[in-house]
Amino acid sequence: MEQDGNFTSLDKIGYETRRKENVNKAKQIALGYNLLGFTVPFIAVFLRTNYVVAIIGILYPLFGILILYRKYPLIIFWGDDAKNSYPSIGYGFMLSVVSLLMRAFLDYHILSFYNTGLPAICSAVMLFISLYKSGISSSVPKIRIQITAMAIMSIAYGLGFSALANCVFDYSNPAKYKSSVVDAYTTNGRGGPTFHFIIAAWPGQSSDRDERVDEQQFLSVPVGSAVEVYQKKGLFNAPWYYIKYR
Repeated sequence: MEQDGNFTSLDKIGYETRRKENVNKAKQIALGYNLLGFTVPFIAVFLRTNYVVAIIGILYPLFGILILYRKYPLIIFWGDDAKNSYPSIGYGFMLSVVSLLMRAFLDYHILSFYNTGLPAICSAVMLFISLYKSGISSSVPKIRIQITAMAIMSIAYGLGFSALANCVFDYSNPAKYKSSVVDAYTTNGRGGPTFHFIIAAWPGQSSDRDERVDEQQFLSVPVGSAVEVYQKKGLFNAPWYYIKYR
């Protein structure tokens, strides 16, 4: 009986040692994911290769879900790492989704979002279900906060994914239109001045378009200059356009 007790004690010590090792490894994985997620917005700003930016933005959150499925319950989606014994990947996930959303709406100009609604809803629902099944934790006191964070991130991902995929993976031939710069102005904010052109409406459009441009374009393209507008069909049949300044 004493020997059995010793074996039980050793088994318990071995279990606690293995558990501590697994938790430490999980913390390293979560930290690495969060730190890399912190760099994703900067990569998106400085890397101008559209396909690479799109792939990183779309796949990085899915990589987070893969981590949750493989490491749950040692890694959870959202929680206070200082108060909770299990590490979370919520911050890295959030930053990558914000980056996806920014690139989708700052780099591309979609004329109608109507047809992006269905893919946005489908991708958001699938992401939320995956997060809920793999990342919810009863060890975090407020389950409602976890579900809210999952819902917000899922909606943001759905919007960013549908808009970005609609433009980046659109292989339709563009229709070319002639237009012109009818006005120019600047606005000032905390980040410094921003530069805008007003582009005259081209065939099929009922109003002029306000376009944000960089300083070099603003200074080198005078008001009245002709521009070329290229309008494409969109992967999800949501038309979008880009402008070439001569």
